[in-house]
Amino acid sequence: MLSSLQLTEVSGGIATVYVRYKQVYALSPGELKIARLNKAGFTLGMISCFGLCIIANFQGYIVHIISTISEWSLAFSFLSFFLTYIRDFQKISLRADVSLSGHNVCNTPNSFVADEHTLLIGGRL
Repeated sequence: MLSSLQLTEVSGGIATVYVRYKQVYALSPGELKIARLNKAGFTLGMISCFGLCIIANFQGYIVHIISTISEWSLAFSFLSFFLTYIRDFQKISLRADVSLSGHNVCNTPNSFVADEHTLLIGGRL
């Protein structure tokens, strides 16, 4: 029988694999190669989640070897899952403007420190 922690891990893995499957399915409906890879990834993810159940409940040598293979396949499928976000993150650009108020980070003007202290005590934002 699965404990609540094991059930949480397995259901979390299944939910993660299913959500990504549906995302890829919705984002690329007409591409046959991606659809096949998506189904293969979904199947591998489900088998890997099943392997989590096996490794947690059985201690036999053969079963342990099978579950270890399933565990590693889950690790690789999660890695592949995160790598599928590369195209999504390439569309995002970040820019940071930095302004230094003193000669270095340790030399901060006293007025800035006093204003910050006043804001905290006064309750203003």
